[in-house]
Amino acid sequence: YDESWCVICDKGIQLKRLLAKGFELDEIHKRLGAQMPQDTKASKSDFIINNSGSKEETSLQIKEKINLLKSNM
Repeated sequence: YDESWCVICDKGIQLKRLLAKGFELDEIHKRLGAQMPQDTKASKSDFIINNSGSKEETSLQIKEKINLLKSNM
């Protein structure tokens, strides 16, 4: 397949998750600052997975997209 998928997350949730993993605030800002902004990545992607919710919600989005791809085969 020739598709680009992008995973995005609410910035507040992203910050909370990274702090919970033990990253320091300055390191988080440094790492995120080195990345392409989420809205830019999303605009260049064919499919966007929003990872702001639960693992189950994220998994459901992926399964739905995979099922759609299978139905188009």
